[in-house]
Amino acid sequence: MSRKGVAWMLLVFGLTVLVEFPAAWLARGAGLPVRDASGSLWQGQAQQLGPVGPLHWSVQPWRLQATAHVGFQGQAWQLRAEGWPWRWRLEATAMGAQATVATNYRLAGVWQGAVRMQGAGRQCLGSEGRVTVSDLALSEPWSLGLGQGWLAVDCRSGWRLRGQLAQQGQHQLAVAADLPGRRAEVVFEPATGGGVGALAARRAVAGSAGVGRAARLAVVEPAPGGQRSISHALQGSVQCEM
Repeated sequence: MSRKGVAWMLLVFGLTVLVEFPAAWLARGAGLPVRDASGSLWQGQAQQLGPVGPLHWSVQPWRLQATAHVGFQGQAWQLRAEGWPWRWRLEATAMGAQATVATNYRLAGVWQGAVRMQGAGRQCLGSEGRVTVSDLALSEPWSLGLGQGWLAVDCRSGWRLRGQLAQQGQHQLAVAADLPGRRAEVVFEPATGGGVGALAARRAVAGSAGVGRAARLAVVEPAPGGQRSISHALQGSVQCEM
């Protein structure tokens, strides 16, 4: 058999193995925190991936398309990518309520809308849309109403996430995050007369694993007679992992 024939057979064999490569083997080899994975690399499902689950995915490389359906905090999401690396498009869409895996905390709310991005290679050329949430509340480990809000992505000058959350007569929160830099700023403003001053938090996490992490938290103390214990409780509420 000629060298071309052998090379062709090896190519066909390699592609066949790749297409049918078990998702569970891939997850185990990569050290991913996956539970009950089944199917192949190109089409499969998992009961849980970290705090996310259930998860279903489908990859069609000949069409340059990939789709995933993800459950997170009682909400179903559809993630779709196509066209990479030349003229790519990404889209994240809220799909409705869904039973999801249990976590240490539980959020409840009604999410709607979609975020779309397009670009070429490693560059994002534009983004549009936003996802909104109404009646957002923390239901576990305790009950706390958070209000109405929205999230949007602005990639014209880097991958940046922006959002707001407000509960009428109680508080307003704004977040701005630099995703590649793993840096976020959260500003919390209680309503006038709420008894607690403004709270601003900034957490910067180094991009490489070999560099230490730094965090800064600033609290404006409540007026005399205010509820200092509430201020201390809010300090814990701004902790996040990026």
